[in-house]
Amino acid sequence: MGTAIDVASADIEKRLVELYATRRDEISAGLADYFTTYTGRYFEQLSARSDPLAITAVDVAALATLSVELRGRAVAALLIERNDEFNELLAKCPPPKTDMWDLAESAFDEGSALAKLYTALKTVTGISTVRASKLLACKRPQLVPVRDTEVTKVLGLGRWFWVPLHRALQNHELRDAISSTRPEIAGDVSVLRLLDVALWQQGKNS
Repeated sequence: MGTAIDVASADIEKRLVELYATRRDEISAGLADYFTTYTGRYFEQLSARSDPLAITAVDVAALATLSVELRGRAVAALLIERNDEFNELLAKCPPPKTDMWDLAESAFDEGSALAKLYTALKTVTGISTVRASKLLACKRPQLVPVRDTEVTKVLGLGRWFWVPLHRALQNHELRDAISSTRPEIAGDVSVLRLLDVALWQQGKNS
């Protein structure tokens, strides 16, 4: 397993370094358009209004800005039926405003608190891998990246994502390159969110 993760980590870092070396201006323009015209520009505002230690209706609203509309059964599970269970797992996760690259790799492995919450969320009918990742990104925007079909396509993802991306972002020059694409209108959104939007746009336009 270690070898596979090593290969995935090196590949993701290589892809990201190349992407930001060759398409930085394109990415910057795309981000400016996104944070001006797309409803996803409100995701961070709603995330900031939500309780960082509890899953609430504000999180459901935040998902809607990313074109995720949950059915009633999923909403009931998140906010009522299993809310205590999910909040207990969330309380064991790293605290808010923690950057992904500042944590030990073990914070992202399959036995971590984050992974346990991610797995638990995906047992809810109507909560897919993509939706679970967006929900976690709402609760910990500096810590958890979104994994959707476009991100998967651009990065050529297999089974692993968190650990390889954590390793890639140890590269401070790569982090600086991502930060350099931030349009003024995006304000202080996280580096992970800038990366997420850039990868989504690259995949959508490819």
